[in-house]
Amino acid sequence: METIIVFKIGDECIGIDIRKVLEVTEVHEPVMVPQSADYVLGLVNVRGDVIPVLSLRKRFGMKGTEQSNVMLIVEDDGRVAGLKVDALLGTRKIKEGKIKKTSEFLAAKREKNFVYGIYEIDEKPILILNLAKALSKEDT
Repeated sequence: METIIVFKIGDECIGIDIRKVLEVTEVHEPVMVPQSADYVLGLVNVRGDVIPVLSLRKRFGMKGTEQSNVMLIVEDDGRVAGLKVDALLGTRKIKEGKIKKTSEFLAAKREKNFVYGIYEIDEKPILILNLAKALSKEDT
């Protein structure tokens, strides 16, 4: 991981390996899927491919709804999904060795599962998303 795409969910800055992001686009109203998990907002058609749209806000157990229509289309191990985010902040070059994988913040089970580590910078730290866990069907 050399470059990450940084986005916001609530007040948190979150980063994801740029190689996992297929594109950034706008999401319109997804088609609801009955009896799906609460973090699944529905399905959208992106150039002929139907993909699920996930709310990271709900997946993380945060209150409220996303503040924009920005969606990152991501792929991990053959699984493709759209992640609805509050704001796109841009890209950032990072050094893998500067990602801290142990922190008091990561002591909670939920954060430990969804966050790979914390990239500390002078501004607000960036949480590095564990995409495999976020896309997992398991309720971690």
